[in-house]
Amino acid sequence: MRVDDVPRAKLNEEVEAVAFDSHPYGQPAIGWMTDIQHVTLESCKDFFRTYYAPNNAVLCLAGDFDPASARTQIRKAFGDIPRQPPPPPVLESEDPQSGERRLTVSLPAEQPAINLTYHMVPRRDPDYLAYELLARILGGGESSRLFRDLVYEKQVATGADAWIDESEQPGLISFWVDVLPGKSPEEAIARVDSVIATLQKSGVNAAEVDKARNQALSNLARQLTTNNDRAIQLLIAELIDGDYRRVFKLAKEYDRVTAADVTRIARKSLVPENRTVGILIPKTETASLEGGEK
Repeated sequence: MRVDDVPRAKLNEEVEAVAFDSHPYGQPAIGWMTDIQHVTLESCKDFFRTYYAPNNAVLCLAGDFDPASARTQIRKAFGDIPRQPPPPPVLESEDPQSGERRLTVSLPAEQPAINLTYHMVPRRDPDYLAYELLARILGGGESSRLFRDLVYEKQVATGADAWIDESEQPGLISFWVDVLPGKSPEEAIARVDSVIATLQKSGVNAAEVDKARNQALSNLARQLTTNNDRAIQLLIAELIDGDYRRVFKLAKEYDRVTAADVTRIARKSLVPENRTVGILIPKTETASLEGGEK
């Protein structure tokens, strides 16, 4: 429902599998369909015992509560659950990419699309926020560079956006383009390359960085609106960054990102040898002589 029947999700899954040679990030979180089909009850129990043990969990409470009472209830609910041997560590195992990788998938879809991904740093890296601002400058809304060029000016696409992985180990910065029917994916790829080349040559300006920073800060504020939102952000900071207090430092960290930082990482990472290109070709259903489909 969320992947196999959604062309965008399916293409992104296939792209990640090609972008990562050896790291588990190339595998779907719940496995491939063949993995799911061969799961046994005992393997489920082993997985649950290992990864859902208290020594592998972080508990976060947010809201108006009495700490002493909460601790009592937590001990009552979780105190008798035994710890388990720690799960094996996931080691950073991906070698630097040495050349562009490409794949094409044919799926039932209304229009062609492209998904370009480039390897980038993990969330704990000092340059991580610069990548976030770069993604917003290139694909953060209708005023972004890619949207203006591909949709409004050159009219080869109906949409363009970008995002980055929020991961503990090195992930991907990704760009998605919905190609206008009648235009080819290669035309869209050429326009993306042109937009990126212009940015790398001339750099980004302070106004673009300020705008992207304001977008990021607005998003951060929205993520702290409710108690549930606050708990999630605290958990992400604790689990991925190793310190829940980073939530309270992010605003100042965004302020330290400069136009020079964004330009530098764009020149370093947005290069052909560091990317994987996924192309979605709409699959057409052909009627057979018997009146069915094949």
